[in-house]
Amino acid sequence: MSEQLDLFGNPIASDPAPVPQTKRATNPCLALYGPGPAGQTCKGCLHLRCLTSANPNARHWKCDLRKVTHGAATDHRVTWPACGKYTEDR
Repeated sequence: MSEQLDLFGNPIASDPAPVPQTKRATNPCLALYGPGPAGQTCKGCLHLRCLTSANPNARHWKCDLRKVTHGAATDHRVTWPACGKYTEDR
């Protein structure tokens, strides 16, 4: 079997190099308040808010327990594990 070459004539590796994983963001409230109930995420918490913007398709989730700067740095993921201040949204 012949070696495969790319468009520039370089040999193509049979196993591509793994893509390095970037540092995943974690819930910053965990460091302040500790872990919440097992299996719960921020999605069901009373402190989670959705801010709207000029783009009707954009959703910016924020946590009341964090400073809200209206920037991406304080966006809060609904899938993060809940912190110790978790309050069930009824």
